[in-house]
Amino acid sequence: TTEVLFGWWVILSPAITLTYPSVKHGGSLTIPCFYDGKYKSNLKYWCRGYYWSTCKTVAYINTSGGTSVTDDPTQNMFTVELKSLQDSDSGYYWCAVEIGGTGTPDDKDYLYLTVSAGKKSLSLLPCSSVARTPMENSYYLGGGSFSALQ
Repeated sequence: TTEVLFGWWVILSPAITLTYPSVKHGGSLTIPCFYDGKYKSNLKYWCRGYYWSTCKTVAYINTSGGTSVTDDPTQNMFTVELKSLQDSDSGYYWCAVEIGGTGTPDDKDYLYLTVSAGKKSLSLLPCSSVARTPMENSYYLGGGSFSALQ
């Protein structure tokens, strides 16, 4: 089954998403990534890595397979669908929008995905999307606990 994450959102910057989703081993997960409307036509992508500077691109929009990325410009959102997740898929990931231009950083926001044998649950903890690493320049705004749909 595919888990679709719901909750409340605090828009801090052009890209924002959930921060700590978790899913059962072998499960699937759909993650919403929101962006500023001025980036409707920009390239969106999903990458993995603790440091942004060494993040490895996993998928771009309009790709399919184990990881697919689909853009919905009418909602200023792209979704990342992860399938058949394994323990080794746990880690830091980034929703990103390519801004382009020399010296212009892409807009991004990170999350930490946990794949485990436990119950599906998540916490919402919006953080600054200008951080170069997940722990740098982040701050707590509030949050809550939610359960993914089964």
